[in-house]
Amino acid sequence: MTKHDEPRKSTLLYIESCVVDKNARLEAERMNDGDFENIEQFEEEGIIEVKRIPAKEKLKLRSGGWKPTHNVTKFTEEAWEEAHEHRKERGTVQ
Repeated sequence: MTKHDEPRKSTLLYIESCVVDKNARLEAERMNDGDFENIEQFEEEGIIEVKRIPAKEKLKLRSGGWKPTHNVTKFTEEAWEEAHEHRKERGTVQ
């Protein structure tokens, strides 16, 4: 992997952690323009789909400082495999 791939890895791992720990909800405040570009790329590849949460629903979902803005509606096996690969690379135990 090249340095160019680092933003993709970071975006994918953020999404994966939200799928696992945050009921598949993302928070736009924690993302930048590059993350949104990566999400578009993932959607073009067909491995992830992300939808905006309607404004009237956002207030109901806020808790403990968490302000979700998007739902992950599709996270394919390919996305899981790529995320696992990147997570393993970042691990510190040999």
